[in-house]
Amino acid sequence: MMPDAPPMPPVHCLPFLILHRTAFIAPSIRYQAGTALASAGNDPAAIEQWRAATAEAPATSSAYLALVELVNRNLDFDLVDRGYIDLVEGAYQPAIYAYSTFLESADVSDPTLRVGAAGAGRVLHRCGGSRVSLAPA
Repeated sequence: MMPDAPPMPPVHCLPFLILHRTAFIAPSIRYQAGTALASAGNDPAAIEQWRAATAEAPATSSAYLALVELVNRNLDFDLVDRGYIDLVEGAYQPAIYAYSTFLESADVSDPTLRVGAAGAGRVLHRCGGSRVSLAPA
């Protein structure tokens, strides 16, 4: 006797599933497009693709790879977003650098100050707190 196949999701759920899957494929396509454009010498278009990859799904490996391309080109990037992308990818030292640099320069009235402080706390928690320093290297 054959085991029953898993049930298909209801038809009304399919658009959500397609969008959810696309949300994680699009950054990969954007990262790869950016790499191809950079190889062809079209850096402005490549940068646009890499920035889109980081904005669409920052918790993906493609967003991290796109971030690396942007950072390697010394381009400005929101430090809180940079810290989050690094944190999710497990790049703790760059995450600490991004968060601590942000915290040093943030104004007390900056609405993202709490987000940056919480991100720095998450990095320290994941690293065990004692193995890293918030001071930029």
